[in-house]
Amino acid sequence: DLGAALRDPLLLAKQCATVDFLSEGRMLPGFGIGSPRGPEWEAMHLDPATRGRKTDEALEVISRLWKGEKLTYAGKHFQFTNASIAPLPVQTELPMWIGGSSAAAVKRTAKYGTGWQAGSETPETVGEVIAAIKAASAAAGRAIDEDHYGAAFAFRFGSANDPAVAKVIEHFQTRTGRDASVHFVFGDADAIVERIARYVDNGASKFILRPAAYGDEDFLDQAQRLIDEVLPAVAARWPKPPKAALDAMVVHFSEPTDDGLEWSLLPPAGSALSVRRLETPATRGTAGESWLVEFQPPLRSEAGVRAARVTPFW
Repeated sequence: DLGAALRDPLLLAKQCATVDFLSEGRMLPGFGIGSPRGPEWEAMHLDPATRGRKTDEALEVISRLWKGEKLTYAGKHFQFTNASIAPLPVQTELPMWIGGSSAAAVKRTAKYGTGWQAGSETPETVGEVIAAIKAASAAAGRAIDEDHYGAAFAFRFGSANDPAVAKVIEHFQTRTGRDASVHFVFGDADAIVERIARYVDNGASKFILRPAAYGDEDFLDQAQRLIDEVLPAVAARWPKPPKAALDAMVVHFSEPTDDGLEWSLLPPAGSALSVRRLETPATRGTAGESWLVEFQPPLRSEAGVRAARVTPFW
């Protein structure tokens, strides 16, 4: 994840938006506060006790900049005057996945998150955190999609006693203070799939699986076995429903235009746009207008549709 407390939120907002722009809407950033045991705090002369409050400020700054706001902000940790970024993200609502399992992380996710990604929490803890996030989000008048809760764990085809794993386990336990025998999965493909099943039963549907490996060759070998032995079993046990093609969407332009800028809708590669505004073809819109946008051929997602602010040619 992106440790927001370690970074300048203005620069981080621009970096994420630029990647989203260049990738035509495929950026999915995740934000966590990091471990207070990590060496980065001492290396950068930062106080780990402030990481939660700094992250909260950073997420507010980032989310507002992504919306195109010219931001003046006076926080305890970050201050900006008339700050803005360009280009803006392709995705009209760039995802903001939040990590952590503390009460503060639950509150943070409910306020800012479009998804939640666990670290090395057990399946049972993941279930408790998901329930808490849903309750907090409802209280805040928000909702997170049911399939936007993720889990993560390290795996090893083999034994915890494999020589290659010793340093990985030591690093994990030093950084997190957790017992690797509880949080890692050792064994065969069936053991990994069954751990995934426990997470699914507790509400998770997205997964980050990390090979417990030492060295490039070992890492690639473990990753290849995951691809060959686990992914087919997962696909067979939890088949994905086919995605419906997107042939139209309504775009509402609410951005103020008192700065002389307008919005321009840009189609993804390989697709043409048919745009109707008040029964009149249009390629640009101003504040308060809604357009019906039709796609030929239909799209598989709306990620490639870009609404970009442009300077009119006059």
